[in-house]
Amino acid sequence: MKRKSIFILFFGLLLLNSSCDKKRDRFFEDNPTERLNESVNNAYQILKSQPNGWIMQYYPSGDLEYGGYNLFTKFTSNEKVEFQADYIPNFIESDYSKQVSTYKVYPSAGPILTFDTFNEIIHFFGLPGAYTDEGAVDSGTKGDFEFLVLKATADSVILQGRKTLNRIVMLPIKSNPEVLIKKYQDNAAKFDAFFEYAVEVGGKSYAAYIYSNLNRAFVFDDPEDENIYSYVYTENGLEFYKEFSIKGVKVKKMTYVAPTAAYPDGYFENPEKTVKYVPVG
Repeated sequence: MKRKSIFILFFGLLLLNSSCDKKRDRFFEDNPTERLNESVNNAYQILKSQPNGWIMQYYPSGDLEYGGYNLFTKFTSNEKVEFQADYIPNFIESDYSKQVSTYKVYPSAGPILTFDTFNEIIHFFGLPGAYTDEGAVDSGTKGDFEFLVLKATADSVILQGRKTLNRIVMLPIKSNPEVLIKKYQDNAAKFDAFFEYAVEVGGKSYAAYIYSNLNRAFVFDDPEDENIYSYVYTENGLEFYKEFSIKGVKVKKMTYVAPTAAYPDGYFENPEKTVKYVPVG
């Protein structure tokens, strides 16, 4: 009887060990290389999946002092990409025309998206040179053209600049791309013309100074506030790089409000209507 009990116990331990081995085998069924290759292939498929392309909210420089820019990308194959933008590089002979170059996604610490042949729209930000009247004479705007793909789905692609570590969001274009891009370009041209703004919050008005002549980031003349409030234009207003606390009020997005007698150039306002960002000259 004792011998029989020992046999049953031994047999049960064998079954348990076999079961654990099977679980381990299933858990490690795909090795890291296979999983990385799958993520690279997924990135290719997602990038090409939008027939109208993507809006890339691009921020050069890790300090965000140059603001953000909308780059309109369309990945037409596993090699070719088309770029348009809501700006014209001030120091390059160009216009709003479409620029075509190449890209690839390759495995590294994760899937890496690189724009690997020259495209003056995105590489404008990565080139050294005197692109501004103030500073950055040798380093340009210190932008990325290689990105770690953090997420790739049909709803959005989230990238991280390999040099700046900036978070870059790509959103699918759902409407007519020609009409949408023209609207973004018109909005940017209108507001890039302003060099002075005021911020109205808490019953007070503060002078806001454009940080550089690329016009999409402002600062306050306040030693207690060292933020650089960097943003991109949206279809109906603007969106900050992150949620900022402006004089104690949290703000991420603002909507443009048409001109009135009191605000002849209109203004941007947060959804709660507690902060105004007002062009004044």
